[in-house]
Amino acid sequence: MKQSTGLSRHRQNAAAEIDFQPGSIGFHKNQDKIEELKLLLRKISFYKDAPVGKYFESKDGVIVKNVFELLNLLKITDESVFKHHTAENRNDFALWIKEVIGDKELAAKLNKSGSKKEIISILEDASAGKS
Repeated sequence: MKQSTGLSRHRQNAAAEIDFQPGSIGFHKNQDKIEELKLLLRKISFYKDAPVGKYFESKDGVIVKNVFELLNLLKITDESVFKHHTAENRNDFALWIKEVIGDKELAAKLNKSGSKKEIISILEDASAGKS
């Protein structure tokens, strides 16, 4: 039979004493950690490749696998190519991010933007984990 040490009992007692009720210090520490993890997951998802066969292909044939690559494409793409993907009440970039990447919040922000500069700015904020 394994003998329990005083240290493990101390840890158990300390854990039992932490108050995780809303408004408590323990609760706020956990909330802060949760927010840190959400930020990290958002940053990681920016670099996650779309499934094979669902990559974004621009008008000029450039293939994009993830949001980071899309950001870099937008920084160098011709204005005519950009306009092709954002013409007549459509935004192919937002649609791809919503339907393939699965980030509805980011897609909604892109849909509201009207210029290449705005879309680049939104994607740069997303790459930094900003909402």
